[in-house]
Amino acid sequence: MTKTGATTFFKATAFLLVAFPLIWLVIDSFFQIAIVTISQFELGALLLIGLLMYLSKSRWSRKFTAPMALLLVLAAIFVSIGYSSSEKVPGQPEEPVVGQMMALVYLIFGASFLLVRIRYPRFVVPVQYALQLILLVLIYMAGEWAYGIPVEHSILYSSSRSIFGVILMILATVACIAVLPSVGLSTLWHGSKPGNVISRTLMSVLVILAIVLGYVLSRVLDLQLLAPNMALLIFGFSILTCCFIVVTVVAYFLNQAYDDRQKIEEQLTKSNEDLEAQVAARTAELERTVQLLKETNEAASIGYWQIDLDSQKVHWSDGTRKVFGWGDVPLPSFEKALEFNAAAQNAEKMRVLVRDAIDHGNSWEEELLIETREGEKRWVLITCKALNKDAKCKELRGTVQNIDDRKRAEIELTEEQQFLQLVIDNIPVNIYVKDLESRKTLVNKAELELLGVSDPAMVIGKNDYDLYPKSSADISRAEDLRIINDRQVMRGQETCLHLNNGDVRWFLSSKIPLIIKDNVKGILGVSVDITQRKLDEEKLTNYAVLEAKSKEMEELTYVTSHDLREPLLTIKNYTQAMVEDFGEQMNDDAIRYSEAIDRGVGRMEELIGGLLDYSRLSRPKAMRPADMNELVSEVLSDLQAQTEAVGAKIIVEDLPQEVWGYTVEIKMLWQNLVANALKFRSPERVPEITIGYKNQNGVPLYFVKDNGIGIPKESYLQVFVIFRQLHERGKYEGIGIGLAHCKKIAELHNGKIWVESELGSGSCFYFTLNS
Repeated sequence: MTKTGATTFFKATAFLLVAFPLIWLVIDSFFQIAIVTISQFELGALLLIGLLMYLSKSRWSRKFTAPMALLLVLAAIFVSIGYSSSEKVPGQPEEPVVGQMMALVYLIFGASFLLVRIRYPRFVVPVQYALQLILLVLIYMAGEWAYGIPVEHSILYSSSRSIFGVILMILATVACIAVLPSVGLSTLWHGSKPGNVISRTLMSVLVILAIVLGYVLSRVLDLQLLAPNMALLIFGFSILTCCFIVVTVVAYFLNQAYDDRQKIEEQLTKSNEDLEAQVAARTAELERTVQLLKETNEAASIGYWQIDLDSQKVHWSDGTRKVFGWGDVPLPSFEKALEFNAAAQNAEKMRVLVRDAIDHGNSWEEELLIETREGEKRWVLITCKALNKDAKCKELRGTVQNIDDRKRAEIELTEEQQFLQLVIDNIPVNIYVKDLESRKTLVNKAELELLGVSDPAMVIGKNDYDLYPKSSADISRAEDLRIINDRQVMRGQETCLHLNNGDVRWFLSSKIPLIIKDNVKGILGVSVDITQRKLDEEKLTNYAVLEAKSKEMEELTYVTSHDLREPLLTIKNYTQAMVEDFGEQMNDDAIRYSEAIDRGVGRMEELIGGLLDYSRLSRPKAMRPADMNELVSEVLSDLQAQTEAVGAKIIVEDLPQEVWGYTVEIKMLWQNLVANALKFRSPERVPEITIGYKNQNGVPLYFVKDNGIGIPKESYLQVFVIFRQLHERGKYEGIGIGLAHCKKIAELHNGKIWVESELGSGSCFYFTLNS
C-alpha cells in the first residue's frame, strides 16, 4: 500500500467511525428503530476514535488529540473497573469477560494514540505491535460471531450485539497500522516486492473468506439443512479450495514476477548490447576526433604544455617542441620552462605574468615574441590556466601556437595602413570611405578639419545625418544610394555643402562604388574644396562687369573732355579778340567780366586736363622692373625748387631696390604724395617729411609722413575722391585730383592706399603695390 493510499483509507475510516454512531443515534432517537444492538459506551468509544483519527491529520486541531485520547483511556478504565467489581453498568453486556475484553481494546487503542502524540521515538514500535495484537483479537472476535460459538463455549466474545463495532474497530486498526512505520506483520503490507503484493492481496481475502464460510456453516447447522458430518466435509473442502486458490494466486504472482524479470533481463541485455555498440561507436568517433585534433594542431602549429609546481616536472607536447624549436633534446629546466623562451625585450613581461598566475591564480593569454632554440625570432600565442587546490596554485597548463606569419602580416598591414593614412592625411583634398548605410569608415585629416574635429573616433561610424544638416544629408544620401544601386561613378560634380556652424562650402566631388567579389561594399569619396574658386569666379564676374563699365566711363570721359576743349578754346579766343579789338572802348565792368571769363576758362581747362590724365591711367600698358630708390630720387629732384622754397626737411629711408609695376605711374604716386605734404605744411614749424617702408607679412608697406596741418578723421575717405577739396577754393593751389590719382595708381597695382592723421599734428599716407 502506498503512502497516499494509506492516508486516503485512514481518512475514510475516520469518517465512517464518526458517521456510524451519529446515524445510529438519530435513527434510534427519532424513529425508535433498533437496527443494530450496541452499547452506549461502544458508540461513544467509536465516535472518540473517529474524532481522534480525523484530528490527528489536521494541523490546527492536533492539540486536541491528547486530551481526547486520555478521555478514551479513562472511560475504558472506568468500564473495566466496573466489570471487575461485578456491578451492572448501564447499556453494557451482562457477560463480565466480554465487557472487560472490549474495554481493554479501547484502552489499548486510546493509549496508542496518546503515546504517538507524545512523539517519543521509542513508543512508536510498541504502539505498532499493540495495534497488531488488537487486530488479531478483533479478528478472533469476528470469527466467534461468524461461527456462532455459544456463550458458554466462547473464550472472548460471542454476542452478536456489537459485531458492527468489531468490524469498525478492525477497519480503524488496519488504517492506523498502515500509516505507522512498518514493523511486525505490517512489513508484509508495504512495498512493491512480490511478497508484499501477494500479502496485501491474499490476507484480506482469506480473512473475509474464513469469516464468511464460518458464518454460512453455522447458519446451515442451526437450520439443520445438512448433517454435521456433511457440513464438516463441505467446510473442509472449502478450506482445501481456499488453499488451492492461495497456491494458484501465489504461483500466478511468482510466474508474473519471473516473466517480468525475464523481460527486464532481456531489456537489460539489449540495453547492454546497444550501450556497447554506442560505446564502440563513441570510442571510434573519439579516436577520429583525437586524430583530427592532432592533425589540426599540427596544421595550426598548436602545442600543449604542463608544469607541476610541486614536483617541478615539465611536460611539452610534440607541437610545443616544434613551436619552440626544441626537437628531441631534453626539455628545459623548471626555471627555464617558466620563461617560455621569451625574447629579451619580453622577458620581464613574461616573469610578471607567470608570477601573477602562481600567486593569484589568474589565467592569461598573450601574444609574445620568443627566441627558438636555434635563435630564430618567432611570434607565438601562449595561453595559461592556473589550477588551484587548497587556495594554492599547484599546476600551470595551457597551449602555445605559432602565429609568426599572421602576426608579421598584421604588423605589415598596420604599417601599410599607417602609411596610407599618412599619405591621404597630407593630400589637400577631402577623402573618405562609407559603408552601405553611409556611415564613415575612413576619413583623412582634411575631412576632419572640415568637420571641426581632430579625433577620427568622433566621425567613424557616424552617417551624414549625424555630421551635417538634414538638407545636405538628404542630398548626399540620395547620391550614395544611386551609386550603390546603379553601380555608377560620379565624377567632378559641383556640390554645395552646408555645415552645422552655418558655413557654406563648395566642393568638386567624385564618388565610386567599392566592389569586392561582385558585391558593393561601400563608397570611396574624394572632394576638392572649390569654395575660394567659386568666390573668385564671382569676383571675376563682378570685376568684368565693373571693368566694362569703367572702360565705358573712361571712354566717355576722354571723349567728353576732348570735345569740351573746342568750345572752351572758342570762348577763350573770342574773349581775347574782343579785348584786343574793343579794349579801348570797354569800361571797367566789361574788362572785369572778360577777366572772369578768362579765369573760368583756364580753370575749366585744368579740370579737363586732370580728367584726361585720370582716364589715361587705366589704359593698358606694360609693367617693368624699377628701383624704388631711383624713382624717389627723381621725384625729389623734380620738386627741389619747391622744397628749398619752403625750407622743408626730407628724410628718405632705405627702400626695396626692385619693384615690378608701371614706373611712370609709381613716380607720379610718389610725386603727388610729396607735393601734397609740401603744400599742406603748417606755418608754425619747419616742414619735415619722412619717406620709408615696413615689411607687412612679406609685403612692403610704403609711407610718406609729414608734420603738416593734418586731416580730420571724418575726411579720411573724402580726400581720395576726385575733385574733392577740403578747403576753400583759392586757399591752396590745385583742383583736388592728386590723391585720386594716387588711389587709382595703387589699385592698378592690386594695392590700396589709406591715411592716418591727427588734425594739427600731421598725416601719414600708406600704400601697397602687389603687382
